[in-house]
Amino acid sequence: MRPDDYHITVKKVSVDGLNLYEARTREFPDLIDYGDNARQARELAHDSIEATLRVLREQGRPIPRPYAGQGDYEENRALTASR
Repeated sequence: MRPDDYHITVKKVSVDGLNLYEARTREFPDLIDYGDNARQARELAHDSIEATLRVLREQGRPIPRPYAGQGDYEENRALTASR
């Protein structure tokens, strides 16, 4: 598996009064990255997925399979409350 195989969802959020972009990956729900713009958030998520895959391989742990038909990028411009 490669980071590009996983679907990254980016949406605009408000965190502590700051408007940021949040990137998440369905297969790795604990990975959440924030950036000043959608591109930065996506790149940070890509790097996080890459690091996670490397660690899982090194530890011999199972790697989540990407959901079928995903691996693209989408941006949701809706402003949401922080979690």
